[in-house]
Amino acid sequence: MTHEFGFEFAPSEVYEDHLEELLDRLELQETGAYKPPLPRLGMGQPTLEIISPRPDIGDLVDYLDASVLARGRVTVPTQRITFLVKLNPPKELTWWNRLWDDPLKHFPTVRVTIELVQVGASLTPISTYGEQLIVKKALNEYLIRLHTKTPPCSTDYVPVLGSAFVFAAKMSVEKELGIGGQLETLLKQGKITSPVSANDQQRHFWFVYATFPVEVGRYVISRDRVILDEFEFDKSSLTTVHLAKITAIARYIAALAAFVGSPPKVELTGHTDIRGTEKYNMDLGYRRATAVNDALRKAIDAISPGLSTRMTITLRSFGETKPLIKAHTEAEHARNRRVEVLMQKPLPRCPRVSLQAVVNRALKLIPRLAQPEERQRLSCLLGKVRQKGTDDRWIDPQGVLNVYNRDSQFGTYPLILVRDFLSGYTHSLTDAELLASLERMDEQIIEGIGQVNHFIQVLSGAASSGIPLLAKMKAMDTLRAWMYARVKDPKSIYSCYPDV
Repeated sequence: MTHEFGFEFAPSEVYEDHLEELLDRLELQETGAYKPPLPRLGMGQPTLEIISPRPDIGDLVDYLDASVLARGRVTVPTQRITFLVKLNPPKELTWWNRLWDDPLKHFPTVRVTIELVQVGASLTPISTYGEQLIVKKALNEYLIRLHTKTPPCSTDYVPVLGSAFVFAAKMSVEKELGIGGQLETLLKQGKITSPVSANDQQRHFWFVYATFPVEVGRYVISRDRVILDEFEFDKSSLTTVHLAKITAIARYIAALAAFVGSPPKVELTGHTDIRGTEKYNMDLGYRRATAVNDALRKAIDAISPGLSTRMTITLRSFGETKPLIKAHTEAEHARNRRVEVLMQKPLPRCPRVSLQAVVNRALKLIPRLAQPEERQRLSCLLGKVRQKGTDDRWIDPQGVLNVYNRDSQFGTYPLILVRDFLSGYTHSLTDAELLASLERMDEQIIEGIGQVNHFIQVLSGAASSGIPLLAKMKAMDTLRAWMYARVKDPKSIYSCYPDV
C-alpha cells in the first residue's frame, strides 16, 4: 500500500523470522494470490459496528485541529493487521519493538477501530500536512490518552498499533481488513456524500488502529531490567525463550541508541541457585552472563552493524548471593538461575503542553510589551488560535525566498503553524523568553508579508525592462493572492495584520 502518511506509534521490526513470513503473506494479499481466512464471528465477513465519535481528537489533543466525524469498530483475525506493522518505521522506541513473542500465537483476533477524521483549514490539504511531525506526535498522544487514565508522561506503553491513511485509501483499508464496502457507513455517518469532492478528499483521512488486550504485556520486555531466568541446572546454555528475549532487547537497544544519539550502557549480572560451592557458583554466574553477552552482541549487530563494538557492556557475577526469591522447590530454584539485563531507561516522552494553557499564559504577558500595535496584533493572533477552526498557517521570509527561487513552489509544502510553535517548547521558557519568542514570530509574519511585496516590485521592474520572469511572477502572485485572501478572512491569523 502506498496511500498512507507517516505515523510513528509502532515499528516494523518484529521477530525477524516470523515478520518475513507475514510480509510475504502481505505481498500475496496485495496481488490477490493469498486470501486469509475470515474470522469465526458468525456468518460471512467481519461486521463494522458504528460507535460514538467521542471523545474527539480535539478534545484530548487541543493543539491539533482535527475532529472525529465517525468511528467504527470491527474484530478481525490478527494476521489482517500485518499491513499496519509493515507501514511503520523500524528502530522506534515503542512497545511493539519490545515484544519477545508473537502476539498472533496468543491473540488470534484483534479489535480494530477505524475513524473518519476531518481537519481544519490549517491542515488542508492533508496530503501535504500529514507528514508534519506535529500530526504524527498528536495522533500518538491521542491514542495514549484514549487508552490510559494515567498521564501520558508516565505511561510505559499502551497496547495499540496504528497508522493514518489518506482518504483515497478507503478501498485498500477495506481490503486489508476484509470488510469490503463497509466504510461507506462511516461516510454516511460523517455526512460525506458521493461522489466525494476533491475538497473533501483533502480535508479528511482515515485513522486505523488495533487494540490488544492488556495481557499482551506479558510478552513485552521491560525498558530497564529484563530477567532471563530458568537456566538449566549447572549450565550456561541459552534457551529458546532467552534467545527470543535477547532479540527483543537488541531491537530496543538499537532504537534507544538512535533516540539518545549514543550507544547505551548495559550491565549483565549472572546468578545461580544456592546449590554448589560459592566459588563454583560465582564462576557459573559469570559464564551465564558471558553467554548472554555473546548472543546480545550478535543480535545487536544483526540489526545495527557495528553498534555492539561502540557499546559498554559490563559483566558481573553474584553467584548465589542475590537470590530473586527464597527457593525450596525446583521451580523456585529455576527462577534464581538467571541473568539480569540492566539498561539505561530513557526519559519519558511527555505530551505537549495544552495549547489553551500556553495561550492563556501568553495573553497575560502581552500587556508588558511596549508597542501598542504589537500588543494588539499578538492579542488578536492568540485569541484566534485558541478558537477551533482558525487557520493558523503563515509563511516566514525564508519560505517566501524559497518560492521566489522556485526551490519550493508555493502550495506544495506545508507552512508554519502557530499551534506547533506554541505547544512545542514554549512552556519551558521563562516569561521574558516567551515574550521574546512571540515578538520574533510577529516580526517574521510582518517580514514575510513585506518580502512578498518586495519581490513583486522587483519582478514588475524586471518585466518592464524586458526580462522574462513569468514563472517567478506567477509563483509570487499565487502566494500574494493566498496571503491577502487570508488578511480578509476572520478565521485566519493574517486578519490580525490588515495594515501591514
